[in-house]
Amino acid sequence: MQTVFLGLISAALAVSLMATSAQASIVLSPAAGYSITHDGNDGDFFDNVTGATVPDNAALAINGATAFGDPSAFPIPHQVSDLNNGIYGNTNSWIGGATPSTSRAGIALSGLTNISSIAWGRDNGTDLNSSPVEACAGGQCKDRSLGIYTIYYTQILAPDLTTLITEIITSGWKTIGTINYVSRDDDVVGGGFTEYLRHEYQLSFNGQAISATGFRIDTPVAAAIDEIELYAVPEPATLTLFGLGLLGLGAARRRKRAA
Repeated sequence: MQTVFLGLISAALAVSLMATSAQASIVLSPAAGYSITHDGNDGDFFDNVTGATVPDNAALAINGATAFGDPSAFPIPHQVSDLNNGIYGNTNSWIGGATPSTSRAGIALSGLTNISSIAWGRDNGTDLNSSPVEACAGGQCKDRSLGIYTIYYTQILAPDLTTLITEIITSGWKTIGTINYVSRDDDVVGGGFTEYLRHEYQLSFNGQAISATGFRIDTPVAAAIDEIELYAVPEPATLTLFGLGLLGLGAARRRKRAA
């Protein structure tokens, strides 16, 4: 019995250590009252073709949002407009400046929007297995992604980099929290944490979606962002229509069974 008991303890410790190791690659530190959660997605919507498209979201330029950011340390082709042009891949990414004060980027939304999640990546597109790996000449880039990302939001009209960090959402940027990309688990899409791929984080304040006119990310020095994505909570009318659709489907199925 003692041997079995010790065996169970050893197994539990092993599982605990494995869990700790798996989480060591990413550290989430939300501010008081806020929640930041990562559901384990690792490269969602990854496509190893040039011009891979981004899912529809509130941050896209075609949806009326405006990207802003510090001028890139490598301005060609890494433009600020690449932050929300709807295309994955290094040639459609933005790269921050060489100092902490010049490595900032964000999205001004078309209006006050209830946002439930944010996503970004360093390179979630072309993967041509380039060599050398870190140089990514012609292939997928795996550099410029480790470090601490600080996320802010605001409710002022047309926010940008001139908007001050005041911790009051109605007059400036307020901190949601930080996300620290500590290390890379592997290079497998959908496997362990692959920091250069796309990752999505659910955001909330006191359990509710965050109502904002814009979001900002302060990145590690000279980090690259492939695309900033912001996902809104469905409008009540949309949810109602969806519910009616389900009711209609259920009724149709009942009629079919009755026939």
